[in-house]
Amino acid sequence: RLTQQIIAAQERERENIGRELHDNVNQVLTTVKLNIELAQSDERLAPGLLANSVRYLQQCISGIRNLSRELSAPTLGTRSLIDSVTALVEMVAPSSGLDIHFHHETFRQTVPMEQKLAFYRILQEALNNIMRHASATHVEIELSQAAGISTLTITDDGCGFDTAGKHSGIGLTNMRSRAAVLGGTLHVQSGHHPGCQVVVRIPLPSTPVVAAPKPGA
Repeated sequence: RLTQQIIAAQERERENIGRELHDNVNQVLTTVKLNIELAQSDERLAPGLLANSVRYLQQCISGIRNLSRELSAPTLGTRSLIDSVTALVEMVAPSSGLDIHFHHETFRQTVPMEQKLAFYRILQEALNNIMRHASATHVEIELSQAAGISTLTITDDGCGFDTAGKHSGIGLTNMRSRAAVLGGTLHVQSGHHPGCQVVVRIPLPSTPVVAAPKPGA
């Protein structure tokens, strides 16, 4: 029985590592690839884009280093979820050409680290899918809280896809798994109209989480 528990724990750890590598490293490298392609097409933009690419690659290296330590997002330990999402949007928008708007007016209660990580990684994967497949120009991101539920909604104006078709690749499977392990759900709406909407709902903890003090506070 103990051996089975050890094997199960090892498998869970491998799954976590695989998910982190796919969701984090893949997203950063995709951004770098887009930067380089844009730099090749317009020499005037090349210096800035290449400088950004170096910075993103350094972030990727740091992310892998942090993964080897604790399988944690590099910014979430010291930033709020709202600040981390804002930083992610600021990284993705310039190189992707997407017009991204982030709303969080009703997201007031601090959430546990595992929920912050889940929302952040799900958003990363959703943006990665939009950049690669959606042919979108506009993205709306909303974090909200109501009736004991935290909700992340990502809406784009791209081409959408058939939700009844073969869309359950590793990315979407990881997104659903991240929500489910915290008692949450992930729903995808697309196919009947232009664009796609991903809605993630995760219950708030029964005991409020006290926000960690900021450095120097």
